[in-house]
Amino acid sequence: MLYSFYALDKDGALELRKETRAAHLDHLAAASNFNLRVVAGSPMLNEAGDMFGSLVVVDADSRADVEAFFAADPYRLAGLFAETRIATVLDNFVK
Repeated sequence: MLYSFYALDKDGALELRKETRAAHLDHLAAASNFNLRVVAGSPMLNEAGDMFGSLVVVDADSRADVEAFFAADPYRLAGLFAETRIATVLDNFVK
């Protein structure tokens, strides 16, 4: 099943995002350790081209695996996010 992870950064946290980006990307690359696969992911950019949040879509057998994966994300551990959401995504459009 597909799940989306949507996160908005805390105000003024761009430097924190940049500092932890490499660890975050390593975490995404190790998704199989959490029994899931990253389907798509991208930082969200404002009009100036600065990163202000994240959107990641993963394929997983359980929401618990998804929650564990994002709980261990270096961005979250560093306190980057002001708001996060995990939602089920209908996968009938993906072929």
